[in-house]
Amino acid sequence: MSIPLAGQLWKARSEGTLINLATVEVPVDEDAAYKIQDGISQIAAAKIIGFKVGATTDAAVAALGVSEPFHGPLWDRYCHRSGDEVALSSAHQVLIETEITEGLDTDLPPRERDYTQRDVNAATRWGCPAFESAAARVETKLAGKG
Repeated sequence: MSIPLAGQLWKARSEGTLINLATVEVPVDEDAAYKIQDGISQIAAAKIIGFKVGATTDAAVAALGVSEPFHGPLWDRYCHRSGDEVALSSAHQVLIETEITEGLDTDLPPRERDYTQRDVNAATRWGCPAFESAAARVETKLAGKG
């Protein structure tokens, strides 16, 4: 399941097309979704320069129908500097999200116990505001779109 859908999602992103959800097997759990994400990273052949965390508030978790925040890679070819022109597909519904971006000096790999605020502060080198153009690659209506 993961590789065919990963390929369709990558094609939709790179060619500006949409996927009809009725024609694909959608992931049923977090493990399946992360397998698809890994498949996209393999297809993308782009350098991962960081990660983002999504659904960081209770409202976002509820709106997206997930049980907890999730993470995803940031690829170099999709990160832009202030003032850059960014191409968007007219087929994709796009929302602009305000983000807080942090650069780390030290990796924070998965571990059994939670990181403390002190651990995170010690690993953080810089922080700045950023914007994400969040686009749907499936035939759906995004919240906030008329």
